[in-house]
Amino acid sequence: MGDVQRDDRRTDGDFLTVLSRVLDEDSLQAWRRVGESIPDSQVLADFENLPEEASAEMREDVAARMADAVRDGLAAAPELDDPGFGEGTSRSLGTRSIGEALAELYSPAQLRVLVRCHEPLSAE
Repeated sequence: MGDVQRDDRRTDGDFLTVLSRVLDEDSLQAWRRVGESIPDSQVLADFENLPEEASAEMREDVAARMADAVRDGLAAAPELDDPGFGEGTSRSLGTRSIGEALAELYSPAQLRVLVRCHEPLSAE
């Protein structure tokens, strides 16, 4: 899906590093379980290689497939409905830190996919 190649293993690792600094251990482990439970590696590859100029249709396709891929993992991780934050990290600081990490680590097109992916999942 496009010819943009990025080192998303590093990006995802960097994001997990941020999570490890702001989430409590139960929430961090739940997040890792969700990531490990994704059965559709193609949707992850499509997300990782999503070109910045991706059409709205392409972004919608990836978002819908990603929502399908993470749905069961999220259902098995109720800790993430109301994640706990680590000692000394307020909900406000933790949420802001996660948002800043997302904005720094992922492209605008990928962020649009993540937002669109979240919409149907949060409505369930």
